[in-house]
Amino acid sequence: FIGNAIDTIKENLPPRNRLTLPINVGLTAGTGAAGVRFRKDGLLPTETESGFNYDSTRGGPKYESGILEIAKNNTENTSEFTLYGKYTNIYGGGFEGREDLILRYPAGPHSTFGIGDTEIKRYKADPYRGYLPLFNQGLFELRQGPNATKENAGTNDYVDYRNKTGRKQNVKGTRIGLYKLGDPGIPVEPGENGAYNVFVEDTVDKINASSIFKRNSPEEDFSGTFEDYIKFRITVVDTENPLNDNVIMFRALLDSLSDDYSADWNSFKYNGRAEEFYTYGGFKRGISFGFKIHAQTRWEQKPLWRKLNYLVAQTAPEYKNRRMRGVFSRLTIGDWINEIPGFFTQVGLSWSTGYPWEIRYDKDGADKDMNEYPHILDVSCQFQPVHNFAPTNSPNTPFILPTIGVSEERKYAQRNEIVSNVSLANFTPPPPEELESRGGAFEENPAQQERGLIT
Repeated sequence: FIGNAIDTIKENLPPRNRLTLPINVGLTAGTGAAGVRFRKDGLLPTETESGFNYDSTRGGPKYESGILEIAKNNTENTSEFTLYGKYTNIYGGGFEGREDLILRYPAGPHSTFGIGDTEIKRYKADPYRGYLPLFNQGLFELRQGPNATKENAGTNDYVDYRNKTGRKQNVKGTRIGLYKLGDPGIPVEPGENGAYNVFVEDTVDKINASSIFKRNSPEEDFSGTFEDYIKFRITVVDTENPLNDNVIMFRALLDSLSDDYSADWNSFKYNGRAEEFYTYGGFKRGISFGFKIHAQTRWEQKPLWRKLNYLVAQTAPEYKNRRMRGVFSRLTIGDWINEIPGFFTQVGLSWSTGYPWEIRYDKDGADKDMNEYPHILDVSCQFQPVHNFAPTNSPNTPFILPTIGVSEERKYAQRNEIVSNVSLANFTPPPPEELESRGGAFEENPAQQERGLIT
């Protein structure tokens, strides 16, 4: 009888990592100083399996490490003691038949003195899109597709994330291919005698590895050679011929951007009047921005640090006929700051303890052309614009509107769009034929109508 009773108790014991008894915690608190410890994982922990008092049928691997494989194999699991079991229950209509409920259990944080239940609910994204999607069994397939090569791009047997949204299957359309970021994760075979200074072009970031180059006009377009998410470049103006400049390109790893405008007003008082009167005194603008440099391969170190050295040199003068003079630059960040002329008043370089260094392990061999620089560095800049237009109070003054190196349709400053009355101020969508000429289509969105965005 006693053996059967013990077996019954053991069968109903919770898994070791699922329950902590306050009785055993209290006993340990009273005897811990004497080195006596009471286990917290149940009343009668009579069995221990490799350090776990654990029933595999009621919990499986302790940290649910096999959930991905279970999901990919479509294994049925309705247990309430595993993550995938909860997923199965929710996918089948919700816990206890409720779509919004993941789990309900007695006591817990939602109870009052242990009376009542605790409910764990699903997160709802917003009132229009409903609950967040469930576990995606095709997660890795969606990320990069089953094929490791680019040879079959565009063929029917290629699977990548774009075909899930109806877009064309074109593996070279990923950000690594579009912007030539380089993929340092590509497996690289060591060279002769195990040398690790092997050049693999597909691992190199093309903008990082670009040299300083000359440009003959601010209108010159080289976007086909160097592409980035947004344009980011600094050009050093040739003082003798201001149309020419030297181009410094960094990858647009921006940390911050601030564009500040201020007006000076002179105050004065009239005799017998308490308040002050004002006359306009002047206009100021200042731009500050921060970005990171990241040499992800050894081949990017030399050109990247040469460009950084040239950038900090913009705070120093140049000399002509033994006389000192400053140097102007043009700054481009997207179309917000479009070839704005000016000069740098401050450039700061900052290293963080989380940034690794090049240590030149093989100083006389593979690393003899390397220098001991951080792989990553923070750069902060203060830029004083000197506009090539007169700052005036007009919607057509191109403070933040592009005018150089853009098509006529993008020159917003040239459009006089102040309408004569409020009835003409409503947005007028382009005609369908114009959209079709751009490769688009006009389609009403029911979700926008529901949310009151359009009528």
